[in-house]
Amino acid sequence: MDLVGVQRLTHTQLARVVEKHREYRLDMPGGIRADLSFFDLSQILLAGADLSEADFTGADLTGADLSECNLQGSEFFGANLTEVNLRGANLEGANMRGVKLSRANLEGANLKNADLRHGAMKTDRAAGDPRIDGMEKHATDLSHASLASAQLEGADMTLAEAVQTDFSDANLTNCNLTGSILKGANLNSAVMQNAILEKADLRDADFSFAILSGAKTEGANWAGANKDGALDEVPAGKSLAELDVSFKKMLDLHESWVTSGGKEGKPAILDGFDLRDAPKLDGYHLAGISFNGAILCGLSMVGANLLGARLENADLRNCKLKRADLRGANLKGARLNNADLRKALLSPLKVSSSRKFVTNLTGCQLRRADLRGADLADANLQGSDLRHALTRKTTLDGANLDEALHDLERDEGTLQLKHGS
Repeated sequence: MDLVGVQRLTHTQLARVVEKHREYRLDMPGGIRADLSFFDLSQILLAGADLSEADFTGADLTGADLSECNLQGSEFFGANLTEVNLRGANLEGANMRGVKLSRANLEGANLKNADLRHGAMKTDRAAGDPRIDGMEKHATDLSHASLASAQLEGADMTLAEAVQTDFSDANLTNCNLTGSILKGANLNSAVMQNAILEKADLRDADFSFAILSGAKTEGANWAGANKDGALDEVPAGKSLAELDVSFKKMLDLHESWVTSGGKEGKPAILDGFDLRDAPKLDGYHLAGISFNGAILCGLSMVGANLLGARLENADLRNCKLKRADLRGANLKGARLNNADLRKALLSPLKVSSSRKFVTNLTGCQLRRADLRGADLADANLQGSDLRHALTRKTTLDGANLDEALHDLERDEGTLQLKHGS
């Protein structure tokens, strides 16, 4: 399809480009990678389209609807994405250098390993066409945009401008924010483990309840910033050094208590402890353990046996709980934002043919949690927050979702899982 000289595509032309790109992605004969560089695509409606690896270099996408789109690995160098709707879109590994994202909606979007460094577009007057000039440095503009609950792990945002941007509950683990301007930004409850904030402008930013463990902040300007409840290197609860026995010994005694049916060993009670520096607990037998109010952020408990565990008001953000057995556990009020719960078991714990304990997730925060393949059948999720959670192949049969906040769609009384990325 000849688009030479075309600045604005008709609906038919755009549909044709999307279809040929689909064929390209499927390695079908005649498929062509979508090249929409420098086109006027303002206000276009492409929600849910698969345009991964497409080229939007220098394009004007002002006000466009790209929500739920697959844009993984796409090129957006120097593009204008002002006020664009990218809610729930997949932008993993995308080149977004020098883009304008002011007032854009990227709530729940996946920007893992995206490149958001400075870049520039420059007009070559002799040729009369726009050209990329990588030497001329313009900052990526995210000011006033919403990236609440967005996945930004490993993203490079060096020198980015994010004035009054909403990063609440976003995952910024290992994100490079060197020299960025975050003045007045909302980073409430953001996960920023090992993030680089050196020489960043953090004036008047809200870091309340953010996780800043391992963050590098040399030369950063914190004037007026709010860090109430933020977690850094200072223990925020009881330390493991306060235990009468070693942490490993306590867990060994607990395992003996579990395997002997209470005849040997001793149950572990770690209520209110800060366990962020604890060793991995992958595969441990922790049934009935008490972690009420404990801080377990980022802890790895892959495949752990947590049957009937007491985790009320525990902080489990960014925890690795893949394949963990949490049947019958009490997670009331727990914070599980950005936690990995793939294939975890949260269905009832059956102790006899007539008796069972329902997993309690009332008032639980599960924003951006990875629940793919998890079993939450009959779980009590009343008043919980599941917005932007990943729920492909998640079992929710019989679950109580009264007053819960979620992105699930209801079809004739049955909950349909919407977010499956």
